[in-house]
Amino acid sequence: MDRDKSETEKTEQPKKTEQPISDMVGDLVVSAATVIAHSAAEAVVGRVKKAAKKSAVAKKAKAVVKKVAPKANNRRAKKTKSSAGRKAVRKKKTAKKMAKKSKR
Repeated sequence: MDRDKSETEKTEQPKKTEQPISDMVGDLVVSAATVIAHSAAEAVVGRVKKAAKKSAVAKKAKAVVKKVAPKANNRRAKKTKSSAGRKAVRKKKTAKKMAKKSKR
């Protein structure tokens, strides 16, 4: 019995699932085209972003954000819950009150 098994193993060769050369070449061409298209798309997106940054609308929006940002940061400081934050806010308020009184 041992002989039969060993002989059948030798005669049976594993089936190779090789693709034809034309299929392999076709896959390579498709993948190369995909890579090239992706890099071209990235380049176009980069150019569009640069142009958008230079537009007048983007510049005005940037200016508005600069004006609004300090006010928003000030509001956040007033809403702090830590004792150090509250103390700093109180000091600012008292300094403002003293400055108003001194102007009178």
